[in-house]
Order: sequence, then structure tokens, then C-alpha cells
Amino acid sequence: LLWAYIPIILYLLRGSFIPINTSRIFQTYQFIPLSILGAIGIWRAYTLVRHVGFLRLLLLYVVIVGSIIYSLIPYRITIKEYMHSLTPSAFNIYIPTSLIQTFRYLDTQTPKESVVLAGEFVSQMIPAFSHNRTIIARDDTALDYYNTRSKAFAFLNGSMPLLDAENFVQQYKISYILYGLDAPFFSQIPREYTSYISVAYSNNSITLASVRFK
Repeated sequence: LLWAYIPIILYLLRGSFIPINTSRIFQTYQFIPLSILGAIGIWRAYTLVRHVGFLRLLLLYVVIVGSIIYSLIPYRITIKEYMHSLTPSAFNIYIPTSLIQTFRYLDTQTPKESVVLAGEFVSQMIPAFSHNRTIIARDDTALDYYNTRSKAFAFLNGSMPLLDAENFVQQYKISYILYGLDAPFFSQIPREYTSYISVAYSNNSITLASVRFK
């Protein structure tokens, strides 16, 4: 029963001690308890049929086939969803040299813990390759992640009004913006944005812009 009450306890700590969203909190009671119950159920079924050779083989067959189906369906859905979304190169698997060099610039030429706004896939890699922080990456690491992500996408796509864009950058203390790859190119951003954004580093299709308010 403890597993059932853990999410309630964690819910009270969300946003303060635990940087995790509500859906992830209430998923914590599912996997481990259900795995334990599943193992107990399989073991009890085995004890009932272990002396009957045919039923024992049938149970083994059902467990193996069921496990394969349960594993392959979500795997297939995930692969299908992301197979064609990372063009022209799957840089979450193969990172272009230009992006590696951009990470090196961030790690050596920017203040430690400074915040970088980038596309969702690139944002997942920034903390691993540099000393910088990001505001988007994984949906389980922020209290109101999807709201923040929608704002980030609106800013990167240039669809956010100028005043809202300035407030957004200041609210999240964004110091750098990485354009290219899974974000629009720097040349595509509205001209109004360039009043407080300047190019700090450029490498092929990647542009790292710094934020400077007067």
C-alpha cells in the first residue's frame, strides 16, 4: 500500500523540492507495484500447472509472447513517431561537428550555469556537453513543462509578440539562444527580435545569439 500513497506525498513537494510534473508523479505508483503483482501472478499460475506438462508449456508461451507484444508495440510507436522528425540528420544519434564545436564554445566562452534556449532535442544535449542550463528538454523535469515548451517554440518560431518575447527572455533569465537544427535559422527570426539579440558564435547553419538588454 505504500506505493499507492507515495504520489500523494510527492505531490505536496512538487515545484519546491521535486522538479517533476504532476503526470510523472502519479506514474510512480504504477510500474514497480504492477511488476511485482505480475510476477506474483505468473508464479502462482506456474505453481498450479507445474505438474501438467502441456499447461506449463502453454503458460510459458503466453508469458513470452505477451512480453514481446507488450514491448514491441510501444517501441514501434516510438520509432514511427521520431523516425522522420529529425531531418536531414538524426543529430540525437549522430551529432554534427558544428554542434559539437558550438557546445565547446558554450562550455569555454560563456558563464557557468547561464541559460540557453534551443530546440527540444538539442536542449537535451546541452547540459551533457557544456556547463549551461536549459528551460526545455524532458517533460518530466519541470512542473509546467508543456506550457513552458509552447512559449519556447513560439519565441523560436518568431510568432510571439515583441513585448511578450522580451518578458519571456527576462522571466527565464535566458542568456543565449541557439538557432538551427531543430530550431528555425537565425535569418528567419523577426527583425524586431534583433534589437536585443546579437550573434555571439556561428558555425555553418548554427547560430548562437546572446541576449543583451540596454
